[in-house]
Amino acid sequence: MPDANGFRVGVFVCDCQTTLNDAIDMARLAERAGSLAHVVFVRKHNILCEEGLEIFKNDIREQALDRVIVVGCSPRTSLMAPEQRFKRAAAETGLDTTAVEIANIREQCAWVHPGMREAATGKAEDIVAMAHARVLLNEKRNPTRLPVTDRALVIGGGPAGMQAALDYARNGVKVTLVEKGTHLGGQMARVEKLYQTPNWPSTCSTSCILPNITKLIALHHPTIELMTSTEVTGIRKTDGNFEVTLYQAPQFVDTRKCVECGKCAEACPVAVSNDFDFGLSTRKAIYKPYRFTHPNAYVIDTEACTRCGECVPVCPAGAVTLDAGPLEKTIRVGSVVVATGFEELDVRKAKPEYGYQLEQVVSSLEFEQYCQHLGKTAKKPRSITFVLCAGSRETNGKVDPECGNGSCKYQPLDGPKAYCSKICCEYTLKQVLLLHQSHPEIKVNIIYTDIRTVDRAPEEYYREAQQKGVNFIRGRLTAIQKSTDRESVTVRLQELPNGSENGGADAALETDLVVLATAFNPRRDSSRLRMLFGMQPDRYGFAAVNQGPFGDSPGCRILRPTESTVHRVYVVGGAAGPASVHESAAAASSAVARAMAYHHKGYTELLDYYATVNKDLCSGCGFCRNVCPHGAIQQDEDGYYSTDPAFCQSCGLCIAACPSGAIQLTNYTEKHLEEQLKVAFHNVPPGEPKILGYLCYWCSYSGADFAGINRLEYPVGTRIIRVRCGGSVSPVHVLMALAMGADGVIVGRCPANNCHHHHGNDLTAKRMSMWEKMLPLVEIDSARFASKIIGSAGYKEWIAAVQEMHRNIKRLKSVVGHRTLEVGLEGIR
Repeated sequence: MPDANGFRVGVFVCDCQTTLNDAIDMARLAERAGSLAHVVFVRKHNILCEEGLEIFKNDIREQALDRVIVVGCSPRTSLMAPEQRFKRAAAETGLDTTAVEIANIREQCAWVHPGMREAATGKAEDIVAMAHARVLLNEKRNPTRLPVTDRALVIGGGPAGMQAALDYARNGVKVTLVEKGTHLGGQMARVEKLYQTPNWPSTCSTSCILPNITKLIALHHPTIELMTSTEVTGIRKTDGNFEVTLYQAPQFVDTRKCVECGKCAEACPVAVSNDFDFGLSTRKAIYKPYRFTHPNAYVIDTEACTRCGECVPVCPAGAVTLDAGPLEKTIRVGSVVVATGFEELDVRKAKPEYGYQLEQVVSSLEFEQYCQHLGKTAKKPRSITFVLCAGSRETNGKVDPECGNGSCKYQPLDGPKAYCSKICCEYTLKQVLLLHQSHPEIKVNIIYTDIRTVDRAPEEYYREAQQKGVNFIRGRLTAIQKSTDRESVTVRLQELPNGSENGGADAALETDLVVLATAFNPRRDSSRLRMLFGMQPDRYGFAAVNQGPFGDSPGCRILRPTESTVHRVYVVGGAAGPASVHESAAAASSAVARAMAYHHKGYTELLDYYATVNKDLCSGCGFCRNVCPHGAIQQDEDGYYSTDPAFCQSCGLCIAACPSGAIQLTNYTEKHLEEQLKVAFHNVPPGEPKILGYLCYWCSYSGADFAGINRLEYPVGTRIIRVRCGGSVSPVHVLMALAMGADGVIVGRCPANNCHHHHGNDLTAKRMSMWEKMLPLVEIDSARFASKIIGSAGYKEWIAAVQEMHRNIKRLKSVVGHRTLEVGLEGIR
């Protein structure tokens, strides 16, 4: 029977095969646990994580428990008994996962306080009492899961987007494939030949590959809905899914009727420069950009078309109409793959000294088209000079003004790039070898700072190019100028002696054509799409890969390729960074494989902690949305904000940023912190400083665990509250701890560039730096507060921080009274 307040709490105490008995009086601990309010059952077991797990589930059922505390090892670093194991076991009995709390008495008590059995037992009692305080306040998730629509969206019709669409269709998921351009293919369509794979030194013709994949797209209709000339104009997250608004430009040619006869183009009187081959030829206002397009139909260039109507009557299929209007529709999807590709850096703006305005200077993509016209030109170049790293691997210190909340500074799209564009060396060597194969008489120079041919086939290309007599010149390009003969150009460079980064002698060479291997950029419109979804950028403007754990996903971006910071939004191919076609296709398949877990199950599970907004308190300031790294917060039509819990990843950055307290995180409230603080220091030995660590649930908490794993000691008066992220801790929480008995407070955060919630550690550093400046205003000695970087294995940093504070508090001559702190607490509230 439930007790008078309706709770039936069970406590399961594990002594880890009796190994904890030396440091802690486990019998006394179990007895004290049984005296806590609403505890109706206590089970002491030697190894709960093994055969004890079935006993654990049976006890929950037989005792009709509705709250459970597991007393034993760490919920974070334990390999055999992490919190997920007990939460899942409890869920099998019908309990919600929020009904389970872990009291970490092994890594953070027994293992760090050897030979202090009385004090360690007292600390263990406090740790259990803190878990008890949490579990009584926890609320069931409502709902526990939300259905995922069995439909997907792929944005971008290049190789990655097409591969993703095919993989969805092969798995039986309907997919809408959206392409901004008029046809599929992306930048790949401009490349004559593709090198195959990193382990196979050969090439394939794009004219073979592209029709092969586009015909599969067509064969999977209607499972694959293709919408070309279409953009995403709106995103709304609703009940765990995406409501996506699409805008399709007028379709003046019916792709189902067009038979590609070309009579419309013959009749069209308007000729313009062909943008597909960068102006090397002309085309009509109604045209096909290349032979093997999909859709297999002509399109009308609305900017060039004069509406003369000459094309309409000559079409034998009646496919052309000039009266078509745009289409706007909204679709509901459960997952999204962003495959919007890349664009070349505009070196005219980034590096004007490279002479890109000269007709003898082209980019690598332009050279692909140039080669296809080379056999038709009367005058061929006698020499061609390729320049690697044209705009890559350079820094200028500038920050893009669109850098979101400013926590992740990235370079302007128009500026040179600090990163290596990864595949430039490979495709340049491919171009050189193909050029030598068709025109061996052309002399080839390659100017480089470093050759980066990663893997087997690219290295073979490099050696083959050396064997064929390609002139490799190690140096830094400084300028390209028109030569006096007006037909060639002068390339000026600073030589780099082998093994040195310091510039040597200035040099110059004459060449008929320069090919710039320009840096790869995110597409210029990628930031708009990123903001629509709420995705965060990396420091270079590409979409960042997720780090925060979600359900079964490991909390490490190393093991989560393709996942953006928004749940079930995946970024692949050139949209994620420089990548070959082979890598892009692999990333697309990886993304769909990850998405299929949700489509096959048909639902997504809510986490134990998710943000909710009380609109009666919301002022509409938008601070919460600005700091949210996961796109879970959106503005409603009434100007106020709301959340979709299915997308919340429990970081709590919003609750610390909200000035009105309108946004809360379920099961991680101010009340949870207060109730833990009430019982945290009951058993601290007299005279021992009381130190509280607010440690983030991933890195810093793990760092404290590793102190125990390494059997390193720190003061016994230390207590730890596991917070959602360092960025979820506000000055109010620090002041609250000091007001409720703590002598000192340490706020832990992840190392630079390593926060599991993208910029949470940056917000922590900024907020706590401001708080340190406020300490004198509330009469708190600076020795009583510290904000520290503590990584997942940062036990040394944690121990050093605790010991330093312990010494400082010991030295303090006086302690500020609680009354002053309470006034300060109310003032900040």
